[in-house]
Amino acid sequence: MSERFKKAYEALYRAWENNTLAKNTCTACAVGNIVAAAQGGVITKVHNEMVESRISFKCNTRNDFWDQLFITSYGEQDIYKNPVLEEELFNLTGYTAYELAKVEYAFETNTKINFNRYHRFTQKEIDEDQFKGLMAVMDVLIELDEVKEGNEYKQNFNKKLELA
Repeated sequence: MSERFKKAYEALYRAWENNTLAKNTCTACAVGNIVAAAQGGVITKVHNEMVESRISFKCNTRNDFWDQLFITSYGEQDIYKNPVLEEELFNLTGYTAYELAKVEYAFETNTKINFNRYHRFTQKEIDEDQFKGLMAVMDVLIELDEVKEGNEYKQNFNKKLELA
């Protein structure tokens, strides 16, 4: 198993356990969590006191710069060239922008519930939706690094669903 896979897996597992993984937000999506962890950043879930049902996410590091390289919206992905940001992303994570674009696409197209609609769903419904995205992300990461024991890593995410 490569060091980059290990770090990405640990970042995603921590996000899964802490409920700081979310669709449609550059700060807390799969790539946002990987980038934050690579910088030693911490993502927190923030409840808006003015609008009780509104949830957002913030990070104590600049972990959303990657959205200037690629973005997935409504199942379509746009990729932009920026050699400086591409190098920064690679140096942080060990993944190229193209590889992380595949990760983002897997997460965003395999989840249905946007973070700004979480208040309409139970935590169990959100977890089940995110689980689908996580499994798609893990498939991409496993394929990229040819991780032979990939299914063992994927099974670790099941524990949270089993307890719900």
